[in-house]
Amino acid sequence: MGFLCSILFVFTVILLVMESGLSMECYVCINQEGNKDKCVKTTMQCLENQLSCITNISYTVPPYWSPFGERAHFIWKACISTEECEQLKEAAGATCQREWYMDWRCVECCQGELCNYYVTLIAPLKMPNFGLIVLLAMTSIWTRVSLPV
Repeated sequence: MGFLCSILFVFTVILLVMESGLSMECYVCINQEGNKDKCVKTTMQCLENQLSCITNISYTVPPYWSPFGERAHFIWKACISTEECEQLKEAAGATCQREWYMDWRCVECCQGELCNYYVTLIAPLKMPNFGLIVLLAMTSIWTRVSLPV
């Protein structure tokens, strides 16, 4: 019985040591212009309750002088709890437009080791509506056929 207890104790200690070394890691940076330098080179071990990585992207006029007041992407990344990240993402939802001509702010949440490396800086391309293309083609064909020669 004593031998079995010793084995269980050693096994428990090994599991605790392994678990403490398995904390998640995220990229971290604060208000860096663009997704470069610190934002892709600096990492941090997350706390036990921080199971998500957050990326906050702001597209706005910089706090310093720039010709023509051109906007830039400012990024901060960190470890965060999943619930808090989802709340921040929902709060930013209405301002997350990713349009080049206006200020916007988006929050991205992810789970996984160093999952916040990549950042979405532009809106996805909108594909043309297939039905509209067919309608325009049919209209073009119909007008050519119905025109008198």
